[in-house]
Order: sequence, then structure tokens, then C-alpha cells
Amino acid sequence: MATERLSMRHTREILRQKWALGGTHRAVAQSLGVSVGTVGTTVLRARAAGLDWPQVQALTNDALETRLYGAARPAGRGITPTFCQSARSALPFIWMVPAPMPPMQMLMALRFSPL
Repeated sequence: MATERLSMRHTREILRQKWALGGTHRAVAQSLGVSVGTVGTTVLRARAAGLDWPQVQALTNDALETRLYGAARPAGRGITPTFCQSARSALPFIWMVPAPMPPMQMLMALRFSPL
């Protein structure tokens, strides 16, 4: 499951504490209330984008976000499957769903089935 993206304020603070202050991943994570993995991922994204602390300072929030995450997609432009596409993809699995039993038959099956 996807998580919510960090604010640029948190992103800048992670990079400041790591690059300008030389903090450890654990110390930065504790001071900002994020996970150590979040700190590591943020630093890796910034390095992959070819950024260092002076460049981060010079960028606006929008420019920093674009450098780290790419251009934002317009809202509502993603691929949304239609009901037919969803139903068609579920067809191979329908046979796995047991047919409903009458209540008395279900009780008998539970009562006499080995555990």
C-alpha cells in the first residue's frame, strides 16, 4: 500500500540534517518522527537526482519535488479499469468461491468434519 508523500519541509529538513549537520539516519529519524527507512529513501532519491545541500537550498519546493519525484500527473488522468475489465480479470478465480449451502447442511458439515 502506498503511503502519503513527505512534505517538502520534512524532505528539506532530512537533507539538511544529513548533509549539512552530518547526522546519522537514526538521529534524523528520531528528531523528525519518521522511520529510518524514510530518511534513507529520501537521501537516496536526492543522490539519484544529482542533488547536494547547496542545490537543495537554491530550489523552490515545487522544483525540489519535481527533481525528486518527477513531474506531477494531472488529477484524474490515471488509468482506471472499468467494471467490465475488473470482472473479466476476476473470472478465472470465480470457481474458487464455494457455492452457498443451506444453513442446516452447513451445520452438519461443520459438525462432522475432521479438524
